[in-house]
Amino acid sequence: NSLENAITYQQYRDLVAGLLKEGKSTGPNQSEELLHYSKLNNSRMKRLDKTFSVAESTVEALKSVAEKYVWLVLVEGWCGDAAQVLPIINKVAEA
Repeated sequence: NSLENAITYQQYRDLVAGLLKEGKSTGPNQSEELLHYSKLNNSRMKRLDKTFSVAESTVEALKSVAEKYVWLVLVEGWCGDAAQVLPIINKVAEA
C-alpha cells in the first residue's frame, strides 16, 4: 500500500510549499518550531534543486544499471536531514 499512496518528489515539494503558505508543516503535530524548520528546509531544497548537478561520470555509470529501482523515502517537511538529501536523490533518479 505504501507505493500506492506515495507521491513524487515534485508533489512533495509542492505539498510543503503549499502548507507553508498556510503557516503549517507536514504531519499531525504543528508548532512554531516545526514551521521554522520547514521554512528553512524548503529554502535548502530550493537551493539544492537549483545548484546541484550529478557528475557526468556518475550519469555514465547510471546508464549501465540494468535493473529498475523504486526509492521510497519516508520524510517530513521539517526534517533537516531530508532537506539535504532529497534533492540529490531526485537528481540521481532523474539521471
